[in-house]
Amino acid sequence: MKRFYLLLVALLFASGAHAATAVAFAKGQVPQTIYVSWNQPNQASADALALKNCRGLAKKAGTRAKCVIGGRYTLLGFGALVCGKGDCAWANGRATAQAARDDAYRQCVAADIADCQATDILTWTDSVGGGQPAIKRAAPAKQCSPPAGRAVRSSTRCNNGACSRTFENGCTVQFQAPYCHNPFSGQWEWKPDGC
Repeated sequence: MKRFYLLLVALLFASGAHAATAVAFAKGQVPQTIYVSWNQPNQASADALALKNCRGLAKKAGTRAKCVIGGRYTLLGFGALVCGKGDCAWANGRATAQAARDDAYRQCVAADIADCQATDILTWTDSVGGGQPAIKRAAPAKQCSPPAGRAVRSSTRCNNGACSRTFENGCTVQFQAPYCHNPFSGQWEWKPDGC
């Protein structure tokens, strides 16, 4: 039996399984009955756990309203839940916990939910299946270079050998000037154009 479980876990990881999240609530009783299950190995487990706990919260609140799944996610990263009067909003798959809280709060406000909570925001992380959440990175900055194939004007400024040269096309290049011996003065000096 132990081998079966080890094989099952290995298959889940090998198949690229990702963390599953489910949000369940009883309609009309959202803040009192909402439950989020996260970091589950599959969507069925996430749904079952969310519904079970939603039903428990509904019973505690004294309502017979049926719990339903309001959201399903299989994203790695952080999630957050923000509630107000009568409704909630959530965000999932964010790169940081703060980004998840900020997005959930913005969604709560955008949905015109009154009194969106600004503190004590439920935050979670989904990491089952390994890897890191996809983080959108800024495009690399275009390399600046002087215009090619022709003589160009430039201005150079240096401070103790740390120089910057600005070309007529607006491109600025940073460089270290060589420290050279001047045979005419007998002194050592920084030469931005070389020795």
